Amino acid sequence: MSRILRIKKYIPLLLAVLLLAAPAAAAAAQPLAVTANLLNVRSGPGTNHSILTQVQLHTVLSPLEEQDGWARVVLPDGSRGWVSLSFTTPFLPECYAEVAVAVLNARGGPGVNHGILTQLKQGTAAAVLKEQDGWFNVILPEGGQGWIAGWFTEATPLQGYVAVTAALLNLRSGAGTNFQLVDQLPRGESLAVLGRQGNWLRVARANGATGWVSDGFVAWNSSNNPAKSPLAGKTIVIDPGHGGPDPGAVGITGYREKVVNLAVALELAPMLRDAGATVLMTRWSDWGPSLWERVNFANTGGADLFVSIHANAHPQSWANGIETYYYAYGANSARSRLLAGHLQQQLVAALGLKDLGVKTAGFYVIANTRMPSALVELGFLSHYGDEAVLRQPQTHRRAAEALFRGLENYFK
Repeated sequence: MSRILRIKKYIPLLLAVLLLAAPAAAAAAQPLAVTANLLNVRSGPGTNHSILTQVQLHTVLSPLEEQDGWARVVLPDGSRGWVSLSFTTPFLPECYAEVAVAVLNARGGPGVNHGILTQLKQGTAAAVLKEQDGWFNVILPEGGQGWIAGWFTEATPLQGYVAVTAALLNLRSGAGTNFQLVDQLPRGESLAVLGRQGNWLRVARANGATGWVSDGFVAWNSSNNPAKSPLAGKTIVIDPGHGGPDPGAVGITGYREKVVNLAVALELAPMLRDAGATVLMTRWSDWGPSLWERVNFANTGGADLFVSIHANAHPQSWANGIETYYYAYGANSARSRLLAGHLQQQLVAALGLKDLGVKTAGFYVIANTRMPSALVELGFLSHYGDEAVLRQPQTHRRAAEALFRGLENYFK
C-alpha cells in the first residue's frame, strides 16, 4: 500500500509503565454478527441487567471488551450495551477501505443527501460491511457505522485477525525496526491484517490507525481467517521429548530440556485445535512415556504427522543454533524432509538463532513412526546465549507459533 498513517507523537515512558502495570481492556477489531432473530442489548454483562434495546438477526456489532461470556459492543447507531456472546458469531468484513483524500465525510446513508455523521482523515482504515452504488457501509473509528464514498478510498483485502501476545508491541511506520515508532499496543488487542512483508504484518486497529508489527509477537485467530486453515481435519501428534525422571539436556544454569519441550508443546496444541486439527499429545505433564509408547501412540492414533520437540546440548559450550531432523530411509522420507524444512525455516525466522539446517538421523521416534515425522532441536541449552533465549516464556510462544506456521505451510 502506498499510504500508511504516521502518528508523530511517541507514547510517553510513564504511560508505557502504567500499561504494563495495569493494562486496560483492548478494543477489538473483529466485528460480531447477531445469530438470534432478536437479541437483547443490556446495561451490563448479565440477564439481571435491564434491556436497553434489541438488535435483529445479522446486525453487525463492534465489540469493546468481553466479560464472563458477554461482550460490551457498539451498535450501528453508535450506542453501547452488553450482549450475550452465545448469540453472536465472528464476522469477516469484505475488505478494509483506506481514505485516500485529506478528509472524507461519513454519512448516515449511501448518498450525499444523507447527513454527515463524522469525518475520516487520510489513511484511516475502516472495515467494509457492504457496498451500494459505489458507497461503502463501514465501521467508524468510534465503533458505530456510516457510509463513505468508495471512489475516495483504496480497498485492501482482509487477510485475517491477530491478537497481540506481548505486554507492549511496537507499531511502526514500516516493515522493520529501523522505521519510526508509531504507537505501542497492549496485550490482547485484536488487529486486522492487511498485508505482509517478510516477518512483518501490516495491520489496522479498531480506531482506523494502521502500521506494521512483527509477526513474532501476535497470534493468528485461525477460526476467523478468511482462508480456511489447511490444518483443518488433520490429526497431528505432538511429542514433548523426555519428561518425568528423564530431564533431557540440562543447561548452563540448570534449565531442563523437558521443561522447555513441554512449555512449547502446551502453547502449540491450542493453536492447532483452533485451526481445526485434532491434537494428540504424548504427554501433557511431567511424566516420561517410553520411546516405544510414543511411537505406538502415534501409529495407532491415525495421525497425519508426528512432531517431536527437543532442545540440544553439546560438550563444547560454543555449539549453538537450531536444527531439525528427519529419517532418510523410511517410506515417508520425502514428505518428512519437506516437513522438516518448513519447521526449520519458521523456527529460525522466529527465534533468531543460528540456522544449522535440516539433517538426517535415525532417532527412534522418527525412524519408527509410520507417518511423515520430524524432530526439532530448538537450541543448545549448553550455550549461554541459546539457553537464555529458551528460558523466556515469550520464546515458548514464538516457537509454538513458528511450528504452527511450518505445519500450515507443509499442508498448503
